[in-house]
Amino acid sequence: MFSLNLFSRKIFKSFAFCVVAFWFASLFPSISLAATIHLDPQTTVLGTQGSFSVTVLLDAEAPINTVSATIIFPKALEPYDVEIGESIVNLWIDKPVWDSVKRTLTFSGIIPGGFQGDDGPLVTIDCNVVDPNVSASVSFDPSATHAYISDGKGTEDALTLDNLFLPVALGKENLTAAIPDTVPPEAFTPAVSRSDSIFNNQWFLSFSTEDKGGGVALYKVRETRGGIFGWIPSTWYSAESPYLLTDQELRSTIDVEAIDKAGNIRLETIPPLFPLPWYESTVFWIILIIAFLLYAAIRYKKDGKIF
Repeated sequence: MFSLNLFSRKIFKSFAFCVVAFWFASLFPSISLAATIHLDPQTTVLGTQGSFSVTVLLDAEAPINTVSATIIFPKALEPYDVEIGESIVNLWIDKPVWDSVKRTLTFSGIIPGGFQGDDGPLVTIDCNVVDPNVSASVSFDPSATHAYISDGKGTEDALTLDNLFLPVALGKENLTAAIPDTVPPEAFTPAVSRSDSIFNNQWFLSFSTEDKGGGVALYKVRETRGGIFGWIPSTWYSAESPYLLTDQELRSTIDVEAIDKAGNIRLETIPPLFPLPWYESTVFWIILIIAFLLYAAIRYKKDGKIF
């Protein structure tokens, strides 16, 4: 009887301990897995000659689908280019913008499906050393740098920000291991549309693409209208989306070029949405002229006269 009571008391104590432990744990919210945004410099000691690059990387234990960042640069460094070709961000809310007055680089974007893992590249920043007497300290603005979990609720993840401190060495040269970019921007589909809120309901062209190298440098648009008045060569114009079309009758062939920073070109073409009638077609008139010349040549050879 004694051993049975002792055994029962041990079971009761174990059960009571489990209940109390479960109740105690329920008083505390679950701990979020923290993400980290850090900077990976090309070199640990900056030289005063040549440019160098710094890549902004994301480490995420939970899937992250939205990021925004503000990076503060000292006067010792001057960013001159931002590369997004290798970024895990596919949809940019705000593409990287450099503010030379505030000395901040800001960007925000969406990662469809979320990113989970280490060293996910966000942007790569190319800089020059403009003040060799000052050490370079690159830091994040914590109030404007955020990461959100891909949970359908827009939950902000706890975020660790690793700033960067680099000494500057006089006379040292920064060597960039450049990889030639021979790949054009990705294929895209320009769209013709109109809206009451844009260009007073006139027809306009919208377009956008990504480049996995240094990024897209500029777009060009050309409208070519055939027919009997289509002999004058059309002109390429630098363009931004949305682009107001010159031919509001939509009888022109529209060509759009996306040119990356290495000069590679991706060409996309939209045929006329409302083609010219057959009797205004350039091909029709060419065929008609050729037929007339053949007829004239045969008549002249046969009779010595055309008519």
